[in-house]
Amino acid sequence: MKSRNVRLNQCDAPHARLIEAAARIMQEERESSPVRALKAAARRLNLTPLRWPKEEAVRDSLRARMRMFETDATLRVRAMQLAAIEAMQQMQQFEPRAIGGIVDGALPIDSAIAIELLAAHPDEVRMWLMQLKVPFEQRFYAMEPRFEFRAGNFAYCLYVVCDPQKRDPFGASPPQFLRQIEMAAQFDSVQAYS
Repeated sequence: MKSRNVRLNQCDAPHARLIEAAARIMQEERESSPVRALKAAARRLNLTPLRWPKEEAVRDSLRARMRMFETDATLRVRAMQLAAIEAMQQMQQFEPRAIGGIVDGALPIDSAIAIELLAAHPDEVRMWLMQLKVPFEQRFYAMEPRFEFRAGNFAYCLYVVCDPQKRDPFGASPPQFLRQIEMAAQFDSVQAYS
């Protein structure tokens, strides 16, 4: 079956279906990337968009699904966010920033807590983890090292950035992140009563 090239915009039903299908894939299949979820949804719906929906639209749809279907998942995400803040407080020497879905709460519940660290060399982070006797695995993501480990009930992924210019512009420092979590909790409580 040939895929259809269609121009999708925010008013089109196929556009909305694509966003909803991508959010469902993120939720049910535990996909952490909105881009990969959109591509999988497009394949399943047999669509080839000329303009792809924005990642934020998929994350918004995922958050709405989580509020509607998974109150336990929402509580787990909040617990993950608080664990991220606690971890970042222990990593202050590396100027930690929460990154990815943990920042806005739009992530599958078994995702790793992603934290970006700034270090002159990745060995600084490796040595720090070894001093703390944290068992970790080192992997590479886009030619940059990352360290993965479990602590308590959660998995963590530490992305090491050696050049401050390469930092994630959407990353949140601990104070910023705490404010975002508090605002999200207030928003959720208002949504629950409306």
